[in-house]
Amino acid sequence: MPLHPQAAQLLEAAKAQPLPDPDSLSAPQLRALIGAMPPPPALDEVTSAEDRRIPGPGGELAVRVYRPAGASPKPVTVYFHGGGFVLCDLDSHDAIARALCARADCVVVSVEYRRAPEAPFPAAVDDAIAAVEWVAAHAGELGADAGRMAVAGDSAGANLATVAARALRGTAAALRHQLLLYPVTDCRCDSASYRDFAEGYYLSAAMMRWFIRQYLPEASLVDDPRASPLRAPDLAGMPGA
Repeated sequence: MPLHPQAAQLLEAAKAQPLPDPDSLSAPQLRALIGAMPPPPALDEVTSAEDRRIPGPGGELAVRVYRPAGASPKPVTVYFHGGGFVLCDLDSHDAIARALCARADCVVVSVEYRRAPEAPFPAAVDDAIAAVEWVAAHAGELGADAGRMAVAGDSAGANLATVAARALRGTAAALRHQLLLYPVTDCRCDSASYRDFAEGYYLSAAMMRWFIRQYLPEASLVDDPRASPLRAPDLAGMPGA
């Protein structure tokens, strides 16, 4: 099947900066290497972007609150960045948070959760749940409507978004929607696509498995639905995705 022209263009550009072999680097070294690359430019204007710190189960969490133009209260989206549970931060995903704020006309709270391997599973899950609960409890001061709250994320961040949504079913922090961008839903990494597209599409199967090894301290945890939400026995009552 031919690639979409946009995907083909991205892959061609990626050849100039190929991903390193992760087994040759430590997580801090890989972060430094990726962090040296300039982040995507922000194309969208927001009224404000405020850095804050909120309570978390393992210490304070850094968040960035983006507000769109217009009168409050607005819907609110809690955003979790991708990066294989190991990489990236608020700055690396600043452009996408601004785009979501401006184009969806909602307050966006972007969350910097604890990263593996220094803080392995379930630290990031616990942080994600705590962040959504905090936003629900403080929506008023953020200019947001707690009754119109969503979660969003890309890759590993989308994993955390949907895992938090499942954990918070039926609570005061119940959610209206999930925006899941290429979500990691099965940490076994053994589906047909891992075989058929293992190489040649920038992020390789080997690199995905490296990220999962950093995140999960024990191999048996791949079947925990908090790590692999696709394996959850019950998805009843989940918000639309």
